[in-house]
Order: sequence, then structure tokens, then C-alpha cells
Amino acid sequence: AVYPAAELVATTLLIPLALASLLSGLALAPLTPWGLFRHWWVALKFVLTSAGVVLALAVLTPALDGAADAAQAGVAVSLADRWVLVRNSGAASIVLVVTLALSVYKPFGRVRRLRLGAGPRSAGAPRVG
Repeated sequence: AVYPAAELVATTLLIPLALASLLSGLALAPLTPWGLFRHWWVALKFVLTSAGVVLALAVLTPALDGAADAAQAGVAVSLADRWVLVRNSGAASIVLVVTLALSVYKPFGRVRRLRLGAGPRSAGAPRVG
């Protein structure tokens, strides 16, 4: 009964909420002082969230589908398949904890922008603009 329930939770809650998290972050990032690529922690969160969504769609959901199908057919799920599910779920949990920690502590500072065409200024030169 556990595997069909887990598969149902993954397809009805995990995937839509993961996509909503990614899309809301993309929509709200330009409206905040942190931006999307102004600070390293925001960029890292974006990369982790994107990877989490892709892995949830490509790895976790198919594994849960297979386990649910096997359980509904009355076939025992192998120990190797169980460990795959534990590993994937554990990795997803670690990614969530890391993104939470990035949001709270905001490490690494700002992303440095390169100024194209701007040569080195002397210390006494007035700034234009």
C-alpha cells in the first residue's frame, strides 16, 4: 500500500509543487534586491532547484511508478529498488535542506560583473556619469 500512495503523492504534490517553486522563484527574483544572478547564493539555489525538478521528473517519479506497479501486481519490490528510492528521496531532502540554509545564511557575496570596454581608472580621475 505504501508504494502506490507514494507514487500518488509524487505525481499530485511533488511535481506540481517543485515546478511552482521553480517558476515562482524565476518570477519573483527580478523584483527583489537579490535578483537572480546578482548573488551567488541565489544563483546556486536556482541551479539546485532546477536540478531537483529535473531529477524528480526523470529519476524519482519513474522509480516510484515502477515500485507502485510492482506492488499492485503483487510482486515484491527488490531490495535494490528499495535502496534506489531511499537514495533518491534522501538526496532530494538534502537538496531541500541546502536551499533552506542558503536562504537563511545568504553566503558567498555578490557576483562580480565585468565591465567591457572600461579600462583601469587612475585614483584621482573623476568619475563620469
